[in-house]
Amino acid sequence: MAAAIIRGTAKAVSDGSFKDQHGTAAFILQGATKNDTVQGVNTVPGDPTEQSAYRSELAGVSGILAALHCICTVHDITEGKVTIGFDGEQALKSVSKDEEPSPSDPDEDLISDIRRKVEKSPLTIAWKWIRGHQDDKVPEAGLDEWALLNIRMDTNAKRHWRATSTPIRPPITGSLTRRSRSTSKEGSCLGCPPSCSTTWYMNHASRHGPKKGTNCQSPIGGKSTGKHQGKHYEEYRWGHNGGLPSMQPDIAPSEEWS
Repeated sequence: MAAAIIRGTAKAVSDGSFKDQHGTAAFILQGATKNDTVQGVNTVPGDPTEQSAYRSELAGVSGILAALHCICTVHDITEGKVTIGFDGEQALKSVSKDEEPSPSDPDEDLISDIRRKVEKSPLTIAWKWIRGHQDDKVPEAGLDEWALLNIRMDTNAKRHWRATSTPIRPPITGSLTRRSRSTSKEGSCLGCPPSCSTTWYMNHASRHGPKKGTNCQSPIGGKSTGKHQGKHYEEYRWGHNGGLPSMQPDIAPSEEWS
């Protein structure tokens, strides 16, 4: 993964899910091969009344940038390039335009969080829009890799929504604060409510992954999680409640999701 980032060939894709005032997102980073990946899921921070499909898309991008930060820290990467693709056309415009968001803009907190992560990153970030739900009209055999990764992340985001949505959820208060975008501490996302979490998994089938037990001293803390389905993963958690396993059975698409 680190080698692909330095060469400028790494790609990342995210997608969000939103229903019943609860949002989640999923993301994947891919290096030289399909087995050289980092995958993650997160629960979208903010009050239930603030949740939307748009906010979930932004949360996925923020998760990608958090994972990239940890990889760059562990491997001392000082330059490279990653192309980030997702299907939220308006969200893409919001994070890639030159003008700073207004405090009155919807989801200004997450947009500014993403912008600060990009500014501080040693990497060049390229953006790519992916048309969503292409498998509704075209067989998967006829889709390119970007579309296929987007479909996988759509499934993973829905799976994580099911795993984190309960009939009685604890109240979610607050959003990312302006100060929280410029400060961080190991293992937590400052300014986020307890529900804010990103869990991502480094596939050790790749020889470029961090070594067992690595702690990158970034907003993501790390620990070894042992073996899962025959593969060894390194788990990194952003937030306070850690998230849930990402290797659950696929779920069928549903029209009721956003």
